[in-house]
Amino acid sequence: MSAELDVEWLLPAGVAAGVWPAGLLFMGDLRRVSEQTFCWRLLDTFDRRLLATGWMLGVDAAAKLCLIERNRGRFWHEGPFMAAEPRWAADLAGLPGQAKLAALIDIRALLPQFSLKVQRKSWVSATPAREASEECQWLLEQWTVVRELGSAAEEIPLPARLRLHAPKASRKRLRELGEALREARWKPADLTPYAEAVAVSETSPAGSPTTLAVIEDSALRTDAAVKRVLRGLLDTQRRNEAGTLAETDTEFLHDYRVAVRRTRALLGQLGAAFPARVTDRFRRHFADLADVTGPARDWDVFLLALPTLDARLTGAMQGQLDPVRGLVVERTRAAHARLNARLRSSGYRRFVEAWAAFLDKPVPRRPSAELAVMPIGEQAGHRIWKLYRRLLREGRAITDQSPDDALHALRKTAKKLRYQMELFQGLYDSEPLAVLLRHLKKLQNLLGEFQDASVQIGHLRDLADKLVGRGAPLDGLLAVGALLAILHDDQARQRRHFADVFAKFASHGHRKQFRRLFRPPPVTGQEDGGNGVG
Repeated sequence: MSAELDVEWLLPAGVAAGVWPAGLLFMGDLRRVSEQTFCWRLLDTFDRRLLATGWMLGVDAAAKLCLIERNRGRFWHEGPFMAAEPRWAADLAGLPGQAKLAALIDIRALLPQFSLKVQRKSWVSATPAREASEECQWLLEQWTVVRELGSAAEEIPLPARLRLHAPKASRKRLRELGEALREARWKPADLTPYAEAVAVSETSPAGSPTTLAVIEDSALRTDAAVKRVLRGLLDTQRRNEAGTLAETDTEFLHDYRVAVRRTRALLGQLGAAFPARVTDRFRRHFADLADVTGPARDWDVFLLALPTLDARLTGAMQGQLDPVRGLVVERTRAAHARLNARLRSSGYRRFVEAWAAFLDKPVPRRPSAELAVMPIGEQAGHRIWKLYRRLLREGRAITDQSPDDALHALRKTAKKLRYQMELFQGLYDSEPLAVLLRHLKKLQNLLGEFQDASVQIGHLRDLADKLVGRGAPLDGLLAVGALLAILHDDQARQRRHFADVFAKFASHGHRKQFRRLFRPPPVTGQEDGGNGVG
């Protein structure tokens, strides 16, 4: 009996191409027929949404699009030739499956992830006369991952692989082939070369989402633990700097800004683990970064929201926001220009270098800060507990008549609490912590939507004055007025939902979990201070 054979093996290290195990000679004399080189540049969003779902989008040297199924190594579609490398989902028009890809990509930009270079040599071997007359095809491939690192490039060779395609092969010959390969220490290829390439290039050189250093030892000194977490946040800042400066995707600035905010929150809560003059110095620098990144992020969010806001207008008012969009683009560019000037300044470089040097310096054996040598488990829990009690007090004071600033202040407290819980999550039981974080995020999302509406209302009022001064068409001004009414309705709805969302977060069961996880043991002779958390 015979069967079609299509298998791949990984060549052992040190085996030269064309030096075959003696046991394979039964396949016949090998005759080289071609030698080719292929190259694809892989594109994805900054958070690799396509790769996460098993797809790879490539552009070859001829500017032709291709869609590859990573784990099967199958080319599903080959699309049109592109005049320029695609940047957005809309640029994929003509590629089969574009609608599905667009849903995954959404508003994210397509960014270069890495390149794949393949050198392929092929041979054919005539099957001996006693076997079937079809030829066997041998493909020897050397795959290389090319990562762009600024102006340089890093090449990572993957294990060479040999593929055999035999239209007809007897079971006896298959057994002989397997035995010969095992004796020569060749191994079957368990992964496609595409999957291997992804595995060795997990961190995109262009940037990556925020990653957190995990602290699991509750007895670790507080200064050492805080430095470790801060070092991870600085790494995140640096990975997202280039994307922020290039303005390739708004999420680079978002992740950069989140790292800055987490750093500020941690210095505010546990900065006493370091000398006060050191903490104060760096806190001032990070406050400056927060001030310069905030406007750029706010205008980014507003610009991204404009299509959705326009779609909420009715009738003839839709499509009347072009004058508004023009002004928003101007403000966005100006805010990014100020941010980029700050990030490119020599002062910023000196600050980052000094910050990195401080974080990399070993903690002193005899620190001047009393908090430094205390165990992180004790200190982290104490800070989280205090923030939680503060959040409950502030949340219970919110009424229908509370000013917008009160909800904004509550949002900032919720954000600080969430940051501390996330930064030190390795110290606590993961299941109850995940439940508490989920409800905290729901509260924070509601407060965030309320604050976004507040910011957009302020922007629209300011822009309306500018439009009047520029003699904008009446239809555009009416559309702005209608949008203001919609956003005020949104805020009214969010206020109505607040009580329910906050009540779920502050429920008796969740208060018990917070006490169990974070409440510090009572000090003899002292009360807990009437916090109203019971």
